[in-house]
Amino acid sequence: DVENFRRLNESIGMWLGESIVPMGPQGENFVQTFQTPFGILQFHLAVPGIPSFESVENSAVELFLEGGTPCRVLSLLDLLRTKQAAGRPQDQVDIEFLQEKLQSAQS
Repeated sequence: DVENFRRLNESIGMWLGESIVPMGPQGENFVQTFQTPFGILQFHLAVPGIPSFESVENSAVELFLEGGTPCRVLSLLDLLRTKQAAGRPQDQVDIEFLQEKLQSAQS
């Protein structure tokens, strides 16, 4: 929503060089990639296999970036679902890795 875009651009726009913009009616801006002083940052405004961001919010995991900044990310299971739904050849190695991680976590 517009407020979230405003907040994102206000908080990290200084490192992006341009603004994050909403997805267009034909899927434009679906993935937005930015080179920052800290590395590449990508925003995916829609994710295969996930009906809405709200549907994965409860299972999200909080990780801490360098410097201690908290960052919420998809759970292993939800990330696996997105990779499987995308069905891209380049995701196959990730799928195998995530399946192994989930099996180890369940053991």
